[in-house]
Amino acid sequence: NHVKYTFILGFAYMKQFKLKDTIAAIQCTIDKFKYVEVCQDGIDLIVSNLQLPHSQSYIDLLARDFTKLSANQYEVLHVVVGTMVFSFWGDPKWTIEHKEKQYDGTYGIFASTDRSLCENTDLLNYDYLASLTSKNLANILRPCNNMEIPLLNERCYILKKTAEIMLKKFKGKLINLIEEAGEDVENLVYLIVDSFPSFDDELCYMGKRIQFFKKAQLMASTLNYWYKKFYNKNLKGLEKLTGFA
Repeated sequence: NHVKYTFILGFAYMKQFKLKDTIAAIQCTIDKFKYVEVCQDGIDLIVSNLQLPHSQSYIDLLARDFTKLSANQYEVLHVVVGTMVFSFWGDPKWTIEHKEKQYDGTYGIFASTDRSLCENTDLLNYDYLASLTSKNLANILRPCNNMEIPLLNERCYILKKTAEIMLKKFKGKLINLIEEAGEDVENLVYLIVDSFPSFDDELCYMGKRIQFFKKAQLMASTLNYWYKKFYNKNLKGLEKLTGFA
């Protein structure tokens, strides 16, 4: 039941509350929805089909072309993908071609990254990212259908700022971010939001300030897979994360 209700109400919560208080914090908002309603049968179906013990990082599932990356490059890959995976809407959608196949959305980000590495672009390097220009990024993400990726300039700014913060505050190491959070996933969500402005997604709804934090929770979950892979440990409190997919 806890899992079910977390999925129902876990798509927003008030920042002043801990993640365990998500349900109480958002209930008043749920009750006032005008155009959206929760389908309980759908929630039950999703939860019954979840294979949590066998779940994998979507980066590991999709990064089949990155087996030769150094440990540091693989680390930066998580940051690049975590900051770039958003807003792919369009008609037609932004699409790239790589190795005679076409990709869009999240797959397009992975394929663009692999293509840039094949072209000897130092994309998985914080120093390179910190000096990234919109022109450079436009070439990295160049489409095959003349449809520029949405929010190109904003993506460039986010990547630059994220790289600058990683270098300045965390010395370019994800482990420093995790250790500052005390290896606790709840602390990590708030640390990501406080440290990286692009993860602080909030809005005012019915006079109340709501923090969505979808990307921050997804990033924290993703970093746990990285942490498990390289340090053979899980972050504490993973059960506190809400449904963010």
